[in-house]
Amino acid sequence: MDDDGIAMRPAIQEPPVEEGGDPACWASLLCPNCGAVPESQSATVCQRCGEPYPADDE
Repeated sequence: MDDDGIAMRPAIQEPPVEEGGDPACWASLLCPNCGAVPESQSATVCQRCGEPYPADDE
């Protein structure tokens, strides 16, 4: 208790909330034409629409 007779307790701290999802942006991996996700990292054309994926150096 403090001088005024009030009981003091430490503040309750909530545990940190873990946010889900991937930390990196996947937008650069999507097909530039239709937005499909490639089936593999080595894909050179979109399996959905046939659009060529840009080269890694572009």
